[in-house]
Amino acid sequence: MKEKIFITTYDEESKRSVVIDEDDHAIWAYLTLPDAMEVDFPGFICSVKQPVSEVEDPSIYFKQGVAPPITKSFSNEFTFLPEVKASQFSVEWDEQASHVKVLVNAQVFLVMDYVNRCSYSKGLSSESPYGLPLDEK
Repeated sequence: MKEKIFITTYDEESKRSVVIDEDDHAIWAYLTLPDAMEVDFPGFICSVKQPVSEVEDPSIYFKQGVAPPITKSFSNEFTFLPEVKASQFSVEWDEQASHVKVLVNAQVFLVMDYVNRCSYSKGLSSESPYGLPLDEK
């Protein structure tokens, strides 16, 4: 059985941490509040399971404290990364302390904007409960 991904990194300038954590369906990043281990907001990085057609009862997942599996309607070619490993992740903190980037194989997969408290994911095709799509112009 593959070991689940769990990575933490801290930025001295912003006084924040990013925790990258794999659950049963996906890999998420959690940005903490300054000088605290309390989560400010999450960001969807990718799914480790095939996206599903629909989720009949999302409340079952929320009661367990996890997000439901991502659906095909919010997915794209970057959503499903079944064999991704911890060594493939890196984090880049913005020097102006406004955002943090999570990279997979040196490609930006997630931008967490902590000024506006929102996340932009390469693995999302449209705005969804998982966040906003990353528009790389």
